[in-house]
Amino acid sequence: MKKTGRYSYKNYVFSAMFAALILMGTMFFKVPSVNGYVHIGDSFIYLASAFLPMPFSILAAGIGAGLADLLLGYVTYVPFTFVVKALMAACFSNKSEKFLSKRNLVAFIAASLINIVGYYFVEVIMYPQAGGMAATLVYALQTIPGNAVQSVTASVIFVVVALAFDKMNLKNALDKLS
Repeated sequence: MKKTGRYSYKNYVFSAMFAALILMGTMFFKVPSVNGYVHIGDSFIYLASAFLPMPFSILAAGIGAGLADLLLGYVTYVPFTFVVKALMAACFSNKSEKFLSKRNLVAFIAASLINIVGYYFVEVIMYPQAGGMAATLVYALQTIPGNAVQSVTASVIFVVVALAFDKMNLKNALDKLS
């Protein structure tokens, strides 16, 4: 029996494919930075979220990025990454015929803020400082520049790739697959 609509088999397949792309983009296309690394995995999160309906986009984002942390040895970050990346994915919409809709142009700003603020609080939780909460809050500020660069990089790549995909009318072509 073939499932149709939102829970079609196609969405499961594309969700798994995007989770794998997010994993690969995070693990293999990265540049080390002061407090981690800059990668292109978030660009794939944005593309997945512009193509897949929720909850598929959220699961692809969380699973792909979480697996990257797990396989790269950042095991303690896995649950935090799952939540932060899932929230980032929730900012986007797949309801337009294009990847780069008006909502998705604004969405990467919200997703960037979630990324920066989310990982700031992850640092606060994971690395308490001897000087108390004030020292911990100041110490965690060091993550903001690296996460901002990460977010800007992902957003620029998303816009360029989404424009190319929209020019090819890729979303409609993929939607017609059965």
